[in-house]
Amino acid sequence: MNTPLTLKCVALDSEGRGVCRSDGLAVFVPGVLPGELAEIEITSRKKSFAEARLVKILVPSPDRIPPPCPHAGACGGCSLMSLCYPAQLDYKRRRVSDALARIAKLTDAAVLSVVPCSHPFRYRNKLSLPIRAVAPCHSDASFHSEQSEESPSYKRPNSQPTAGLFIRNTHRIYPLTDCLLQPEQFDTAARLVLDFLRENDISAYDETDGTGLARHLILRSVPTGHPLSAAHSPLSLTLVLNGCVLPRNEALVSKLQAAFPDTFSLWLNVNAARTAEITGKQYIHIGGAERLPADFFGLAFDLHPAAFFQVNGEISARLFEAVRDIIKAGNFPAVIDAYCGAGLLTCVLSRHTRRITGVELSPEAVADARRLAARNGIANAEFIAADCAEVLPGLLSREKDLYPVAGEAFCKKLPPRPLQKLSSFSCHSNSSCHSERSEESPSHKITTDNSQISASPQLALILDPPRSGCSSAVIDAILKSPPALICYISCDPATLARDLFRLKERYDVTLVQPFDMFPQTPHVETLAVLRH
Repeated sequence: MNTPLTLKCVALDSEGRGVCRSDGLAVFVPGVLPGELAEIEITSRKKSFAEARLVKILVPSPDRIPPPCPHAGACGGCSLMSLCYPAQLDYKRRRVSDALARIAKLTDAAVLSVVPCSHPFRYRNKLSLPIRAVAPCHSDASFHSEQSEESPSYKRPNSQPTAGLFIRNTHRIYPLTDCLLQPEQFDTAARLVLDFLRENDISAYDETDGTGLARHLILRSVPTGHPLSAAHSPLSLTLVLNGCVLPRNEALVSKLQAAFPDTFSLWLNVNAARTAEITGKQYIHIGGAERLPADFFGLAFDLHPAAFFQVNGEISARLFEAVRDIIKAGNFPAVIDAYCGAGLLTCVLSRHTRRITGVELSPEAVADARRLAARNGIANAEFIAADCAEVLPGLLSREKDLYPVAGEAFCKKLPPRPLQKLSSFSCHSNSSCHSERSEESPSHKITTDNSQISASPQLALILDPPRSGCSSAVIDAILKSPPALICYISCDPATLARDLFRLKERYDVTLVQPFDMFPQTPHVETLAVLRH
């Protein structure tokens, strides 16, 4: 098991791990890039695959760059940080293309180049940091990820509340407050909170026995109208407690007021449950502004700490633009936005249709959506708090009766070629990347050719399900009463491909456009456009 092997990496898997082969066995090795020759050690062997750790890179890839983060490889959060950015984009395009070919059997689907993030670092507007007790000697960059689970640091003398990230596939903390994917002000705020906890002897949560008060710190920057404004935006902090009272909370408010005058909001969240859930249902405002005014895509709203908002404002805006342009060009009189969340996209699209209906399971999110519509004077948006599988059949039937399908004549007007064309994009963030890219690279601007969408009055459906994809009942409802157009937004290529496999019975996949919502990680957001 511990005998070193010399293997060549042939690909990256969906988690960004290197894939090697040894006697016909797939070996997954974090930290190895395609084309590299590496010395590895097997750590776990199963019947059909093995897992290994990297010992040494013997022949590096020309796409390898020095990771700018001192914690790279230790916390395990940024598995692609050693891969230059153009190569990251190419990997993600192939992830989507391979899933469509392998699962959906769409071998001829043209997957466009990934829309890049202009700032592939410091792009996230939200960070959740677990708080645990860690011995001081392990609270800096020297912390070793192989810390024994049998003798965790919170059992050691002089342990103190420490924030960080869970090491991959463990519940051990890697102490860290300055993550290069987050705005710098998050580091300042996290350090102030930790200082307060230590100065006031407030205990950290111990998940082994459910004791300790401070569980998590959640940091959010509030969108202010500019997609790249996270670094200087108002700051929302939520301290998750294993209880409902924070001793000397006024001292923490004073610390934050001095660092972020008039630009912060401090909340407590109560979560005494012995579960892996980060937050509970009860929120208590204790300092700063109760609601911080937010602006996104011209919509004014107040961001509650429990509200969902995509972590990458720039790419969210690019994705919204793409969907908006498609709906606008199609002149659809009715739109259904399934899995609408807090209604941001629903309200954006309301300006380009006669009526739009948002469906969301969470009553709290629907309440936020209704407030958003009312605040922005949107009268043609309806929001329903329900399971999509239960209400979608009735909604599709209702819209079909109001706006009858025009039949084959309408379908023939929709061309088979892609709806969008992308011009060249040059990545300046990693000039050392030497890879030749065969695919056309995307520009910073996505444009929709309006002439390619019929102006016939029809129904459009927006699908933005969770990572698990759409339920069978939702797909059944669509196939029974098919809308003219579907914009399917997915955060998982595998579940997207699974659903497209069924939908292709009655739909042509007209456009597949990936977006780099999560640079430095293997995750990719994808917009697929389907025509009936």
